[in-house]
Amino acid sequence: MYCFRLGYSRLKEQPSQLFIDSCHQKVELCLFFHELDQQKVALGLYFHELDQQKVELGLDFHKLDQQKVALDLYFHELDQQKVEIGLCFHELDQQKVELGLCFHELDQQKVELGLDFHELDQQKVESSQLFIDSGHQKVELSQLLLVMSQHN
Repeated sequence: MYCFRLGYSRLKEQPSQLFIDSCHQKVELCLFFHELDQQKVALGLYFHELDQQKVELGLDFHKLDQQKVALDLYFHELDQQKVEIGLCFHELDQQKVELGLCFHELDQQKVELGLDFHELDQQKVESSQLFIDSGHQKVELSQLLLVMSQHN
């Protein structure tokens, strides 16, 4: 009878042990899944961090592109100014040419005016010579008349 009770007690204990074991395994399994979840969270955070870095890197490149665009616009503006300065100098050159032509025209007029005065001077010289010649003839004529009157 004692042996039967002892055997029955052991049989009675085994289901409890089985439940304890299964609960323990369940806890371990839960801890395992919890650890997996932790790793999943950590991995998620890691990927989130990578995404953040990717976003920041993207923003950096966007910022660089913006700077490149701004720089391109700046150089375009410089080119525009260069073109405008070129046009300004071209306009100044045109004015210089026109001014040169104006002075050339004035020089031509001066030359023509000089020739006019030269012609007048020539006429003046010829006119003077004419008066000298006529004066000389007048002197010769008066001397001739004087000589003729002395003979008479």
